[in-house]
Amino acid sequence: RVRIYITSGEGGNIPDVRSCKKPVILIKAIQYAPLSAAVYEKGYRVIVSSFHRLSGSILSGMKTANYMESLLVKKEALDSGCQDAILLNENEMVAETSSSNIFIAWGNSLKTPRLGNGILPGITRAVVLKLAFESGLDVTETDITLSEIFSATEIFITNSLIELMPVTIVNDKIVGAGFPGVITRNLAEGYRALINQEIA
Repeated sequence: RVRIYITSGEGGNIPDVRSCKKPVILIKAIQYAPLSAAVYEKGYRVIVSSFHRLSGSILSGMKTANYMESLLVKKEALDSGCQDAILLNENEMVAETSSSNIFIAWGNSLKTPRLGNGILPGITRAVVLKLAFESGLDVTETDITLSEIFSATEIFITNSLIELMPVTIVNDKIVGAGFPGVITRNLAEGYRALINQEIA
């Protein structure tokens, strides 16, 4: 797991980015142990968070080191016996989870929140969208309501560490049949094949 940080550099005692003369780049590399296959077969249990993303915030679409809100959301989920939580924005539209983008599916249709809803434009999200288009799915980046979350037959979340993680329970309600669906499995296999090809 490699993370690259770019800062404005050392500045004056009073916070002012104009006083920073030279950027500083930090690279952190740690060993990462992937989750077991059993976790993916079971899928994540999630709740709908009491916190909200602000779609108009300049921070919502930026990858920063300010994780306070996400840490509080994650704690809320863990305290509820879940692995993650879904955040809505101020308009009650689905945004993302504490650290992942979210996708929902019915039949041959796949939806994910549009960028204007206060989400981080994840790299894994972009790859999954490309794979979905190429596989012939009816893919839409759009507004997603909470009622659509509860009526979806498949839900999965994405980031570069967990890749595609099925969501099988939301607020104690079983998603679809209660196990990873066909769309989720096919896209996960396609993503893993692409990763294996890249690192070969």
